[in-house]
Amino acid sequence: MTRLRSFVFAAASALALAACGTDYCARPKACSGDPDPTEADRAQCKSELDSYSGDCRGKVEAARNCEADNIKCGADNRIDFTASRAAAQTNCVSQLQAAGGCAPGARDGGS
Repeated sequence: MTRLRSFVFAAASALALAACGTDYCARPKACSGDPDPTEADRAQCKSELDSYSGDCRGKVEAARNCEADNIKCGADNRIDFTASRAAAQTNCVSQLQAAGGCAPGARDGGS
């Protein structure tokens, strides 16, 4: 549960990154009321993902993309962390399990 929670919060915070494409760190922000990203935000996200190597990088990015796809916005047009966490717990089970054994520097996450 703690690992899932950290993935959701990482996904939510990095969703402040604006751009297009499949690169997790270049995803547009999910909720219009959230702040626009800075170049430092993008660089930090990329650096964090780059700390994983081999299969783990792909597994972690897949989990974060799934979480990002399940972000829910509240009435204030900002990320609703409770609803987003619940959606990720339901819809991202396989991705989160695959990434669960990964740690920075890990190559395959044990699976």
